[in-house]
Amino acid sequence: GAYEVEAGLYPTNGRVFLSSTVGLTFIVGDAAQTNSTNVVIRGSLTDINSALSGLLFLPKPNYNGTATVFVAVDDLGHTGGGSLTTNRAVNVIITPVNDGPILGIPGLISGNQNTNIFIDLTGAFVDKDLEETTTGTTFVTVSIVATNGTFELGNTNGLTVTSGANGTTSIAFQASMTNANIAIATSYFSSVTNFVGTGTISMVMSDN
Repeated sequence: GAYEVEAGLYPTNGRVFLSSTVGLTFIVGDAAQTNSTNVVIRGSLTDINSALSGLLFLPKPNYNGTATVFVAVDDLGHTGGGSLTTNRAVNVIITPVNDGPILGIPGLISGNQNTNIFIDLTGAFVDKDLEETTTGTTFVTVSIVATNGTFELGNTNGLTVTSGANGTTSIAFQASMTNANIAIATSYFSSVTNFVGTGTISMVMSDN
């Protein structure tokens, strides 16, 4: 009909996006839907239904679990006898996906020949999935290969070495994310004797 009604959308753990904003007045939020998590709109019943017919829900980054969109509708008293309201809750189940791990390592490090070159790799390994895991039983696999020199981890506690050895040209190990970050936090590269040029350290991490 021609009368306006009001609809409020109140999501948890995410945001909602209307499929249409034609004919709507925004009481909370805006047409771009960027300034507020909650959205309150007014319009004809036809325009409100059009806006909600293809409603999209975007969960918070890396969130998984149950989210809820609370919907409240007010007829603003146009049916007579004062405003009448109704509300419903819509549950949304967000299933987890496997996010790739991140290696935060410096691009270039310099040092003198025939010396141990310190490399600060504090907190270099990041994996959102493991941060969300509370069981403490998930391990990462790390493979490190050095060219024109050797690589030495500053700490090997809690590591299970699967190939190579610490202080050589290659090492692969399994560990918890915490122990893996402790292991590489204070590492060293030692070039071959009298070498001048570019050495490389290649790291590969798998969250299994």
